[in-house]
Amino acid sequence: MTNGIYIPKIDTNKKDLLNEIKSFAFNNNLKKADDDRIQKCLEILEAENLDYDKVISVLTSKVFLSESRLSHLFKEHIGISIKKYLVWSKLKKAIHAVLNENISLTEASLEVGFYDQAHLSNAFKNVLGIAPSKAYNSRILQL
Repeated sequence: MTNGIYIPKIDTNKKDLLNEIKSFAFNNNLKKADDDRIQKCLEILEAENLDYDKVISVLTSKVFLSESRLSHLFKEHIGISIKKYLVWSKLKKAIHAVLNENISLTEASLEVGFYDQAHLSNAFKNVLGIAPSKAYNSRILQL
């Protein structure tokens, strides 16, 4: 991981990549921040199902920071923007729901705040590099 961004090895195949991401996710806690205000933001993001258009106003009102200062501190302490963290958080919740609650990808996407399954699929592919159908329809992704 470099500056909050996961960078795989150049010669990594899909199976190794998913195992690497899985290992990274289980062995690293991205939910800790040195700044109490940013830690509070992480707790709010984890607890509440906020849309991006509301998340900034909710967070700034809770931690008493301007939008620009909050964005700067968040990226400094967490390594990624609030929006990217929000998408990652929603993806984690959706993946967990599909694997542990035995619900469909469509139900999971709506439950965690994506507009529809296509929105979740695009985010999944952008963040993890493969389509959710390839991950779920294979034996590669087994948690």
